[in-house]
Amino acid sequence: MKENRPMNPTENETKSDSPVYTFQKNAGERIEARLTEFHGHRLVDLRTHYETGGGEWRPTKKGVCVGVNLLGELEKAVAALREMVGTDADDEAGEG
Repeated sequence: MKENRPMNPTENETKSDSPVYTFQKNAGERIEARLTEFHGHRLVDLRTHYETGGGEWRPTKKGVCVGVNLLGELEKAVAALREMVGTDADDEAGEG
């Protein structure tokens, strides 16, 4: 399984929807975090991607996309989940 990896896109790459962070979900899927724009609204997009037979990664419909103004709420949700599962989350890492 591939390592989780933060990406460091340039300003131009961010505008072209390059991932800022990716991590493997399972052998054939990964989660990509992107900063994107739609109709003039900046959005945070966390989406499952699958690997094609040719090694290309394509997005699925599975994911969440929210305005950047809700990024703090998304962080709170993840923090609440982390607190709920506690240290078990670290033990289960990689089982996904």
